[in-house]
Amino acid sequence: MARKVLIPDPAAEEIREEKKKTAAVLTVKQATAICQGYIFEINRSQKYNEDNPVAREALYETVAELVAQQTQVGNSDQFHNLVATLGGNGFDDLACDVLDCALARFPMNVDLLADYLIYGIDCQRLEQCAAHFATLESIEQSEWTWRCFAFGIVYTKQLRDDFAATMEERNGYRKKVAELARAYKKYLPYEEGGYREAAKLMAKKPEVMLRQLNDALSNEQIGSCPTCAFEKAQILFKQKKYEEALSAINRSLDDSINQTQGGVNENYLLFMRGLCRYALLLQAFRDGKPVQKEDVLAIYADFNKALRDLEENYRAKIKIRTQSLVEDTPIILGEKVYVPDDMERLSDLIE
Repeated sequence: MARKVLIPDPAAEEIREEKKKTAAVLTVKQATAICQGYIFEINRSQKYNEDNPVAREALYETVAELVAQQTQVGNSDQFHNLVATLGGNGFDDLACDVLDCALARFPMNVDLLADYLIYGIDCQRLEQCAAHFATLESIEQSEWTWRCFAFGIVYTKQLRDDFAATMEERNGYRKKVAELARAYKKYLPYEEGGYREAAKLMAKKPEVMLRQLNDALSNEQIGSCPTCAFEKAQILFKQKKYEEALSAINRSLDDSINQTQGGVNENYLLFMRGLCRYALLLQAFRDGKPVQKEDVLAIYADFNKALRDLEENYRAKIKIRTQSLVEDTPIILGEKVYVPDDMERLSDLIE
């Protein structure tokens, strides 16, 4: 019986080799999951004031491996997600390395171009930022997303404040910010961002700024306005209009529930709400109005929730305010109201 002789098929061999290469490719989605793991370890170490050089080195190696590949497996949204993971945790240089790779493949993607502005300027890749902003501006603004307007404004403001060398340059950037804010409102009328940015142009005229913020908050077509409500709360808090500020804070917190991108710092809002409630409690006591134990517990609850993730200077303020409130409750209520045991974060802070 004749033996079968296998004749190599060059085309089949080429396909097999290509499959091997593809199998070895690190996809953008895989890289994102890996980077998230390393960043989690780095952030966990930093909570104890420690560095994690092993995880940090592995993070940089993962990004270097991804961008060095000749073949990239991932779409523009997946690249954006990886960039947001890196840049959102302070690794702006790595975010820009990924963007260099992504924009070589998707050179006219408006979100990726906008991403470069906000992360590139922080690590001073100014030439690349300028080139990508020029590309973005060559695209019709009707095709821009909220990131294009919002990040473009942040980028231009930073150029104005940190890099302008003359008053002429500074004024030019100021005018550009105003143009972008107006365009934001024009092309994305159902987004709150345009109203917010237009209002912030009037920051030195708080009553005018409040009117513009209220225009957004009362516009039923916009719907959720967490950042406009937040800006309103900031103004009213500074003006010691605590009842109105409390209402704006609650609006911001309510509206932030359906926000999946951008949005507000809810922990900071809870900190502010606790301060408003504290101020209103003291006002009520001075005016001879009744104060309930539940009012004190509500303040403790806001502070306890805010401590989930809050900057150290705010934590210090919470500690002082809480200790003072505990000591003052016998005068205000006739009994001492301690922080409940189930509010562990706040209890641990004041011990």
